[in-house]
Amino acid sequence: MRPGRQQKLAEDTGEAHAVDGALANSGVLKVAGDLVLGQRRSTAPRSGYLHEVAQLAAAQFEGRAAELAAMAAFSTAPPGVQRDQGGEVCTAYWRWLAPAWSGKTALMAQFSLCPPQGVDVLAFFITARAAGRSDRTAFLAALQGQLREYLCDADVDCASQGQFLDALERAADRATAEGRQLVLVVDGLDEDTGVESASSGYSIAALLPRVPPPGLRIVVAGRPNPPIPSDVLENHPLHSARINHLLAPSPEAQALRKAAERDLHALLTGGGLGREVACLIAAANGGLSAQDLADLMGEVSAWEVEEVLGGSLGRSFQRRPTQWPAPGDQPAHLFSFAHEELQQGAVKRISRAARERYRARVHAFIDAWCEASWPRDTPELRSRRLPTDVA
Repeated sequence: MRPGRQQKLAEDTGEAHAVDGALANSGVLKVAGDLVLGQRRSTAPRSGYLHEVAQLAAAQFEGRAAELAAMAAFSTAPPGVQRDQGGEVCTAYWRWLAPAWSGKTALMAQFSLCPPQGVDVLAFFITARAAGRSDRTAFLAALQGQLREYLCDADVDCASQGQFLDALERAADRATAEGRQLVLVVDGLDEDTGVESASSGYSIAALLPRVPPPGLRIVVAGRPNPPIPSDVLENHPLHSARINHLLAPSPEAQALRKAAERDLHALLTGGGLGREVACLIAAANGGLSAQDLADLMGEVSAWEVEEVLGGSLGRSFQRRPTQWPAPGDQPAHLFSFAHEELQQGAVKRISRAARERYRARVHAFIDAWCEASWPRDTPELRSRRLPTDVA
């Protein structure tokens, strides 16, 4: 996306900064400042992924000037490698490492929404608590949409790693030809649900290029643990500690954590509709709309559910647009916990017997849609594997 639409989204999320960069849903060609040289004609649909990033962004982003400046310098530095006392350092990769609730996602979202001048961004935010947003299939689908729009080519196919890397190289070549820099942002490597154990494969990390093409930089973020998945090649830059940069916890993120945990406690101990909503979202691992929740509970309207999720206790939840809206329908939103730690905290606070009862209701809900042959208004939850207890 070029500055016009991106500026509007920045204003909508409270970040009305003047920006020249772009999430790679491009429309206007620029070389400097506000000089518009031409318009790309594309038959490819807009990916819309920037709207999902905006949902993950901080309501009022504060601080992190030094971190954003470091990311900007990395993104626009000349290509190649640097040498230090330990040897070569790959300048194409940058990794933020920090524990939970440090503000990693807020920082990555801010950079994606308001990138430095001359920088275009492709992004994917791995979100284990949201249906269809946390494995390599979701990653390839999201990047396919963005690359189609960036390249103005509706035929771009990222069904395989090779096709994805080819499209990524084409995008980097295009950015270079236009005098711009392309950055791939991947947040939440530790939430990749395709990695079930230290020895299992099929990770998003393994899809990232070992040798990025000129014109491409890659910024990733995650927790120090779990380690890099075993299917990542041994000579991949992700195995190098020299790309690591420790991110100090944000005071704002810590304050948000305390408030969200208080809200979750109030929901689970208060009983009534609030507890039902929290327990069903925890049982389904996110991905439920207000109407889904109303249907699951019975004798409750979607409006009543929205009142709970939009009230003062709603800080424990986040919403995102549906991935497959039915043609002609009003845009709907799916709800999940605002942080993976809240999802896990809710699951721990609910007894095993209660969890099984709530999951049985969700399974019955999905089965009913299946028996109806998946009509056009089928909830997106049908594509989600429900979690199972391991203890």
